[in-house]
Amino acid sequence: MTSSLLFLRLVLALAALLFVLWGAFVLKISIDTVVWNSVFFFINLGQAIRIIYAMRPVKFEPIFQRVYDHFFIPGRYHLSPAEFEALIKRGGAIVTQVKNGEYYVQAGSKFSQLSLAISGSFEVLQSSPDNNDQVINELASFEFLDSPEYTLRSDKPAFSVCIRATSDCTIVSWPVEHLVPTLSANPHLEFVFHAVIAGDITKKLFSTNSVKLHNKSLKREGSVINVIKRSAATTRAQLVHAPFQPQETELVTYPAPNQVDDSKQVPFLMSVQVVPNDSAN
Repeated sequence: MTSSLLFLRLVLALAALLFVLWGAFVLKISIDTVVWNSVFFFINLGQAIRIIYAMRPVKFEPIFQRVYDHFFIPGRYHLSPAEFEALIKRGGAIVTQVKNGEYYVQAGSKFSQLSLAISGSFEVLQSSPDNNDQVINELASFEFLDSPEYTLRSDKPAFSVCIRATSDCTIVSWPVEHLVPTLSANPHLEFVFHAVIAGDITKKLFSTNSVKLHNKSLKREGSVINVIKRSAATTRAQLVHAPFQPQETELVTYPAPNQVDDSKQVPFLMSVQVVPNDSAN
C-alpha cells in the first residue's frame, strides 16, 4: 500500500513538472499554467519525500524489537516501523526491572502508566474478608499489567487489586501523559494500539478462571469464574462519578465440576429484558 502511494505521488509530480515545462516553453511563459502546476509539483514531491522517509529502515533496541515482532508485524496488528518509533519515543516508553516478590502496584493506587511485561511473570491479588490475599489471575510475558485500568483511567484511585512479581521481570511502561497525546495525534496508531489492548483484556477474561487457586478455603468454595472481578471492581469505583446510574449486577459463583451432586439438576437462570419496538405501532 505504501509503495503504491509513493508511485502515485511520483507520477503526479512528474505530470505536474511536464505541465510546467509545457507552459514555460510551448506556451511562451503561461503564468497561470506554470504557477498552478508548480504548486502541484511541490505538493506531490513533498508527499513522496515523506513516504520515502517513513519507509526508511528503522532499528530498535532489542527489547523494543521483541515487542514489535510480537504485536505489530504484518499479519497481526500491522504498524510501520516509523509509527512504532513514534510510540516509543513520543510515548515516552521506559524499561523497568521488577524483582521477584516486589509489588508493581498496590490496591488503591492511582493509574499513571500502562505497562507491558516483557519477561517474567506476575500474580494479581485481591484481598478477601479474612484479610488473606487471593490469587485471581496470573500474568506472563507480553501481557499488559494494567489494561483494564487503562480503559477506565481517571485521576481517582483505580486499582482494586495488587500486582506482585513472581520472578525477576522486565517491563516497558508508557506514562499516560505522553501516551494519550501520541495516540490522539495518529488515528491509525491509536486504532491499532487499542485493538491490542482489547485483545489483551479479552485474554484476561478467558484465562482468569484457569488459575490454580492454592488457598484451601477457596478450593472448598469451588472453581470461581473471576473473569470480570478485577474490571468490575474498578468499574464500580469509576461509575460512582458517572453521569448515569447503571443497573445493579451480580457476580455469579459456579461450583467446581467435582462438587456438583449428579442426583440434582443445577438450574441455569437467564434474565431477559424485552424492549418494546415503537416502530411497530
